[in-house]
Amino acid sequence: MSSYVELSNLTKIYETPKGPAIIVKDFNLRIKQGEFVCLIGHSGCGKSTVLSMLAGLNEITGGGIILRRQRARWCRTGSRCGVSIALFAAVDDGV
Repeated sequence: MSSYVELSNLTKIYETPKGPAIIVKDFNLRIKQGEFVCLIGHSGCGKSTVLSMLAGLNEITGGGIILRRQRARWCRTGSRCGVSIALFAAVDDGV
């Protein structure tokens, strides 16, 4: 089965007064249709940035996104766009 969503060398760099800040570099992921995926990592590692680029809410600096075998073209002015991000926290209550 081929990939439904493919993130290929996805990169996000912000320009700062001190020089470029590399937030995500060469991130790759293939997701099959119906597959459940979870991004796990420490605070500040780029999880939310990857999701916002996938949703079209954040511009991609490098790489690309393929959706259903076509390069993704994101929402334009006047069109509707949606994103669903679920955040789950594990709580250690000492029990």
